[in-house]
Amino acid sequence: MLRFFMGHHWNHRETTWFDYFRSGWSAARTVHRLLTWHFGENARSIRLLDFASGFGRVTRFLVQHLSPEQIWISDIFEEGVKFQRQRFGVEGFQSSAEPDGLICNERFDCIVASSFFSHLPSATFTPWLKKLASLLRPGGMLIFSVHGEAEGVGARESGGVRYQATSEICELPGESYGTSWVDEAFVRQAASNAAPGFDCMRFPKALWSFQDVYVLCEKASARKPAIHEPLGYLESAERSTDSAFISLSGWATDPYGAGIARLRVRLDGTLVYEEPADLRRDDVGAFFGQPAPFLGGWGCQITHPVGGTLLGEAMISISAVGQDGTDFPIHLGSVEGTELYVRLRAVQWPVTEPAAAEKRPSGWHRILARMPWRAGWREQRRASPR
Repeated sequence: MLRFFMGHHWNHRETTWFDYFRSGWSAARTVHRLLTWHFGENARSIRLLDFASGFGRVTRFLVQHLSPEQIWISDIFEEGVKFQRQRFGVEGFQSSAEPDGLICNERFDCIVASSFFSHLPSATFTPWLKKLASLLRPGGMLIFSVHGEAEGVGARESGGVRYQATSEICELPGESYGTSWVDEAFVRQAASNAAPGFDCMRFPKALWSFQDVYVLCEKASARKPAIHEPLGYLESAERSTDSAFISLSGWATDPYGAGIARLRVRLDGTLVYEEPADLRRDDVGAFFGQPAPFLGGWGCQITHPVGGTLLGEAMISISAVGQDGTDFPIHLGSVEGTELYVRLRAVQWPVTEPAAAEKRPSGWHRILARMPWRAGWREQRRASPR
């Protein structure tokens, strides 16, 4: 995934590392919320398997919630398993290309497969669900994510699933690991076939505000938690000619929660700005299906808290905070790196006036004018009207 983020951000290392770590932190937070919901006070004593864990994008944050001795990992790449065992102190085993080839004599209270089923064709979707569900202890829980139906592009295949034989991992064959979009009926039928008698609960856009999360367990609590996080974007960053201040602007919203409470900016860890994101941004509102006028824009001028020149090495962090206190890091980078990335993005993917919401491909990232989640969309989107 790090290689994917590097291409996603045109080899800008600062933004690449931030986005990579942010995605892992966000996924681990979602998992932790579900663990607390299902296991309650026993959540700290469970045994967890992070399946298809790569090189520990999520695992490195899970070990902040559970001790390494409670966590197992598995991935098809032996190097990834070895790295995580050495770096994080977790247990692990190599996975397999097909579910029948997976050998594991362990059992777990919780199994997490974040952004694994979003890459599977229909032929192996149910078998992998069945295999992982078979590794659960009594009372256990399987957490997995998918690209929902709304994120698909073009006509759907029969049976509620669409599949393209391409992914960000070029080492894996496209016929077994590509990119898939599924509807809820398909997932529920697969879950029923794989784990008869298990409850199946859907949490829309609960992973990165992009992928749907599903939970399989023998008996789910009737009290379903609200899992969401704010979204935000840094659109512009420009230092004054004398480096006395930097002007920042963007937008923030909480489309699946109660709304944005405030926008925070820190410089070298010191809070230098905290105000509501209440500038009018009808274009953002239209994308999220909200009526005009829509308030979500923000802008500020940041000076050094002790005065003097704003050096390029100073670190800027920006976060959006929802009405319920849920925070989301929008940006982290040096002053110089932030300026350079905004200019790089403007050259590589020019931001123009957003088209009508109904003409844009679904997915909140489209309004961000960023590179597509899949490299195969790049030329298609450049050629499409905005």
